[in-house]
Amino acid sequence: MIAWIFLFVLITTDVSRAAGRCLKSDFVGHTAKRTLQALWQFHLFITLKKEVLGYEDVVLVSDDSGLSVDKALQTLTGCDNHSCLSSVVPDVMINTEVWVPPGYQYNKWVDSRLVDEAGTISTHGRFGWYLPTSFVESLWNESRIIADNWRALELQSVLGQLLRNTSQLNSHINITEYKRSCEDIVGCNNGWLHGAKCRDGDKHCAVLLADFPDHYGSVIRQQINSLGLNISVAWLGSELEHVISRMEGQPYLLLNWEPNTVSRTKQMTRLSFPPCSGSMSIIKAMTSQLDYYNCDFPPSHLRKFAWRKIQDNAPDVYYLLSKMHFDKDTLDNLLRKHKNGGGNLTSQEVACDWVRQTRDVWLPWLPPGSLNKVLVYLGGMFPLTVSEDAVWSRPGILQGALMALESINQDFKILSNYSLELIIEDTQCKTALILNAFIEFMSHSHNISIVGILGPACFSSN
Repeated sequence: MIAWIFLFVLITTDVSRAAGRCLKSDFVGHTAKRTLQALWQFHLFITLKKEVLGYEDVVLVSDDSGLSVDKALQTLTGCDNHSCLSSVVPDVMINTEVWVPPGYQYNKWVDSRLVDEAGTISTHGRFGWYLPTSFVESLWNESRIIADNWRALELQSVLGQLLRNTSQLNSHINITEYKRSCEDIVGCNNGWLHGAKCRDGDKHCAVLLADFPDHYGSVIRQQINSLGLNISVAWLGSELEHVISRMEGQPYLLLNWEPNTVSRTKQMTRLSFPPCSGSMSIIKAMTSQLDYYNCDFPPSHLRKFAWRKIQDNAPDVYYLLSKMHFDKDTLDNLLRKHKNGGGNLTSQEVACDWVRQTRDVWLPWLPPGSLNKVLVYLGGMFPLTVSEDAVWSRPGILQGALMALESINQDFKILSNYSLELIIEDTQCKTALILNAFIEFMSHSHNISIVGILGPACFSSN
C-alpha cells in the first residue's frame, strides 16, 4: 500500500527483548535506551530499527496524502509551504515512499531545512491500467485483437467482457474510507466515477476497478473523458484485493501500480496509452478540473524524506534510512515469496524471513558501531589539494582508500568485531605538513587512538 508512513516520538525507556523478534537471540544489536513510537519494506525498516539499532515501540500509521508530494511534505513538516518558520514537532517524522513525478521541484523544502531527502527506496513506481495476461493472450489467439493497448477498450467485443454487476460491487464499497478525496474529484459520487459517455447504470460501460480516489483519481477522470472511453470507475478501497481474488479466471480491468503484489503476482498485463507530449504535465493534471490529460502515467521516483530533526537527533536512524534501497531483483524475490505463500503471508512475515536470510544485503545499511563493533581508527595523509602550491595532487587516492575500508567493513567475515574509520589530513606531499600530521596522530591530538597510518601517498615529499 502506498499511503503508509512512520510516526516517531524520541523518548527514553528501557529496551526490552520482545518474544516476537525477527532476529531473536542469535543477533545482539545496539541496545541504546530510547524509543521510536509513531508493508513489507516498512516492516524491514521497523525490524532493523528495533532489533539492531535498539529503538522500541515503532508504530506504522496510515496517511491521507495519497500521491500528493505537497501533502506528504506538509505532513512531515507541519507547514503549509516551504517558507514556514514553525518549530512545531510534526505528527509524522519519516516517509519511506513519496511518489515524486517528473518535473516536481521539492528542493525549496530541503533548502529551507524543513525536510531532508534521503535518496530512493527503489528504482521507480508507475501506475497503469491492467488486464489479466490470460485474457490478453486469448483475445489475440482467438480474434487477433491486440489487447495490451488502450484502443482495445474502444471495441465492444472487449468492453462486453469487462462489464460488472453494479449491485455486487456496491456491497464492497465503503465510502467512509475515502469520502473527502472523492469529494475533491468532479463526478465522484458514492464510490463511483462515471465517464462522460456513461450514465449511472449504463449497461454499455466497462468498469475499471480501483482502490482509492487519491491515487490519481483526477487523472483517471481526464484519461477517460479525453480519450472518449466508455468506462466507469468503482473505488473499492481496502476491499479491492478481496474482490479481484474472487474473480480468478475471469476478465477484469484494474487500476494498479508497480511494484505491487497484485500486478507482479497475478500475471497482469499493463495497457499502453499514448505517450505524453512535452507540454503535458501530470503535476497540473492532478489538481486540474479540466479534461486535458490524454496520455500514459509517467514513471515516478520513490523517494524517502525525513523531518529535519531526524538527521541531527537520531543520526543512526537517518543513516539506515538513507542506505535502505531495494533493487528490482530484491523486489521480485519478496513478491515471489508472498505469492509462494499463497498470499497468506503477512507483510511482516515476509519482511522477517527476508531479514533473517539476507544479512549480506542489509548489513551495509547500518551505521558504523551499530553492531557493537569496536571502532578502529587509521590516520590518513593524502595529497588532496589541487593547486600550484601542492607538490603533488591525487585526490582520487583518498576515494580508493575509502572504498577499501567500506569493502572491509561490509564483509562480516573480515574483522567481524571491528569497524575501520579513517581520520583524513590533506598533506599535499609537503614534508612540513606530513610531519605535522604525523605528530598529531601520534600525540592523540584528535582525542582518538590511532592504530596505524596510511600515507603520505607521494612519490617524494618536499
